[in-house]
Amino acid sequence: MERTRSSGATDATRKRKRGALQDISNNAKKLSQSRASTRRSGVVKKEADVTKAKPKAPRVSTRCKTTATTVNSALKSSMASTAASKAKKRAPANKKSETTRAKKRKLESAENQHQKIQTSMLSFQAIKPKEKKEVREEDKENVEVKTVVVKKEVEEDNQTETQVNRTEETRLHGPEQSAAVAEPSVAVAPRDEYAPRPYTCNFNHSSSCFDEETYAASVRDIDAPSATTSSHHAKLVRELDIYYRKHEVKYLPEADYIGTVQLDINEKMRTILVDWLVEVGEEYELDSQTFHKAVNLVDRCLKKIKINRKQFQLLGCACMMIAAKFEEVYGPNVEEFVYISDQTYTAEEMLDMEVQVLNALEYRVASTTCYGFMHRYMNAGCAKDKQRSLVSYLCDFALLFYHMVRFKPSILVASAVYLARLTTGEAEPWTPTLHHATQYNPLDFKDCLEELHRLHGIESNVVNTQRDKAKAVSEKYLADKFHNASTIHACSKNQLTDSLDQYTPS
Repeated sequence: MERTRSSGATDATRKRKRGALQDISNNAKKLSQSRASTRRSGVVKKEADVTKAKPKAPRVSTRCKTTATTVNSALKSSMASTAASKAKKRAPANKKSETTRAKKRKLESAENQHQKIQTSMLSFQAIKPKEKKEVREEDKENVEVKTVVVKKEVEEDNQTETQVNRTEETRLHGPEQSAAVAEPSVAVAPRDEYAPRPYTCNFNHSSSCFDEETYAASVRDIDAPSATTSSHHAKLVRELDIYYRKHEVKYLPEADYIGTVQLDINEKMRTILVDWLVEVGEEYELDSQTFHKAVNLVDRCLKKIKINRKQFQLLGCACMMIAAKFEEVYGPNVEEFVYISDQTYTAEEMLDMEVQVLNALEYRVASTTCYGFMHRYMNAGCAKDKQRSLVSYLCDFALLFYHMVRFKPSILVASAVYLARLTTGEAEPWTPTLHHATQYNPLDFKDCLEELHRLHGIESNVVNTQRDKAKAVSEKYLADKFHNASTIHACSKNQLTDSLDQYTPS
């Protein structure tokens, strides 16, 4: 019974999906009738199956057979009578349902199709084609070919229309205007995402020994934005200059440790050590900035650590190794410093000295040296490569001497620029532009300038007359890439004095 019910239910739902929205009520009646009929037919079939599938009993007596046959005949007659009575009752109901269906069909045919209302999406889902047409592969290929042909025709029509429009534009506006209309100019987006900041140049001539008119007419702002630099770059350069000016005094070594802290070291030994560090830098192709950093570390350590003569070169190796780690990309390792010291010290001794140096300096390695000001000051006053090489040579050469340690790096670089311009024949060794960049008057670094001029005069004579006795730093700047800066003769004492007189206030 249950199997027949499920099959009847599925048949009813399938009829509902294939039917329209207006036939759902009629299908419900059909569903109830079909269920009743299937129930009755199922009962009859089951009883018939039971009678057919009943197994044969063993042979019994004739009296038992007669009684069984009489009972079966009675059951069959009773069941037949009940089925006939039920069929008589169903006949009028079927006639009534057929008459109601006919009336509804007439009414639906008479109604206008536009008055039918579909109130939900179920109506669209219920309306489906009764039969799906099977499309052959040949028909699909024909349809695809037709669509391709239609697309090609549409593209050709569009091309012809554009050509006609262009010819009309050239006839009306001319070739240049039509080209401008056809290809509108696209504005190029700026490279920088941020808007440029307003840049202002303020100068103060009060301490420059120049009058205001001359200063304003000849001053050149080296930080002004250009094709290669922006206003952001100018602001950063100024901030760096302020930072270096503030910290150069903080990291300036004190030139009083010989005779007070260091009793076993003298000035000559220091000069030999610094000159040897120049050779170390040349051997391993280190930058001059690394050399300046190493000398600064040596002078600061000698103020705090007491060193004997045997440890003096070890201190220089440790400071050079720290500076190389700080400044260089690929600096020499410990074994290379052991080799260059001719196996005088072991790797363990150098590492131990490195720890002592860092502890004494409290790991403050980022000191301000001459290289913090050299590039900026040379941009302000050195237009020739020969002048730049001479400034670098004078700054390196000044580190060899103990009494030059007391001068600040900014004053030492300003003195080197002044002396380089005077030595190379510039009419004005100091300009308003140099004052604007350095904020120094020549009288502010007069002592440093005169001492540097004296040392340069002595060394230039040695290089030009007795080159074998020249310092290692002078041999370094004999190369062509430095324009033979160490061979340039120093200016005379009178020439220096006369140049300073024009900047003294009257």
